[in-house]
Amino acid sequence: MNEAFQFYSSLVSKVEIDNDGTLETVWFPVPPLTMYLDYTTKQAIPRSYADSHEEKIKSFLLNVEEYRLKMEHLQNIASHKHLSWVTSKHRSIERINFYLVLMVNILLLISVKEDDDELPSTGDDIKANIE
Repeated sequence: MNEAFQFYSSLVSKVEIDNDGTLETVWFPVPPLTMYLDYTTKQAIPRSYADSHEEKIKSFLLNVEEYRLKMEHLQNIASHKHLSWVTSKHRSIERINFYLVLMVNILLLISVKEDDDELPSTGDDIKANIE
């Protein structure tokens, strides 16, 4: 029963409206597209608001298209299993790649040795070696 309630509560939300001094609760379905909204965007939405309610609504309406495009993009990524897994682990993969590049550079620094006898020192020596 608890699992069913959690599922239902994830699909609906509510807003309280002041209607002539009485507080009314209005329930509405949450669009399925919003479940694809990433954490950083969810955190950015409330922070982009100004102080007044009018400014909050204007700010939100100006960014609605951006939010919709981002949600559609994330939904498309989620439809591809392997790509979705890679994007969900991108921070770890990024860290692993950084350490691998660092190790390769260290190995190159350690293993590559310069032989002074074989390197020409002037332009004349280079021309002589070419001929």
